[in-house]
Amino acid sequence: GYPYQLIVNEQNSGSTFMQWDKGVSFAKGKYIWMAESDDVAEPTLLEKLVNSIQGADSALAYCQSLGIDENSTVISEIKGWTDGYSRHLWRQDFSMDGNFFCIQYMAIKCVIPNASAVLFRRDCYVSPVNVPPCLCLAGDWMLWIRIMLQRRISFVAEPLNRFRFLSGSVRNRRNNVYFKECVRCTTFILDQTNAWQSPAELLP
Repeated sequence: GYPYQLIVNEQNSGSTFMQWDKGVSFAKGKYIWMAESDDVAEPTLLEKLVNSIQGADSALAYCQSLGIDENSTVISEIKGWTDGYSRHLWRQDFSMDGNFFCIQYMAIKCVIPNASAVLFRRDCYVSPVNVPPCLCLAGDWMLWIRIMLQRRISFVAEPLNRFRFLSGSVRNRRNNVYFKECVRCTTFILDQTNAWQSPAELLP
């Protein structure tokens, strides 16, 4: 009962982020959700993320996830991914200034563990492929940063997404490349926010 488009590739592009560009180019709605084929979502995911992202300066919302294996068995709570920063913040819903969130958390590592847990405004999308620095593995991290800066982000603590861990993933096989791209993400945040020049302005 819902209108949809099915666009089938004639050949594999070889790039996750080229696929994202293509999908966004066909999209007509206000929001984008990257429903990764390996992952699973609760039926209420979109409803609750849309409700969380309301507000003129709100650009992105994401939810807590559970980790599942190849057989869809829950094997972990992804909130452990952020416990090194705070054992309290990600236990509840919150809305936060994007600049502060980037400097405080995203500059250290990508605290958004997977794309399937994220909803963002289509008009805030910046191509991970066509805008430097071009990153082949951490392009999602850079995309979230670009969307957050100068805007607000929201988090829903309920685990509405299930992220599938695969032992042979590309990221696991290319750790050196990924590490270099992580450094570029951190550098980008520091450059864009002048974090070293004006630390007093970084308070929430």
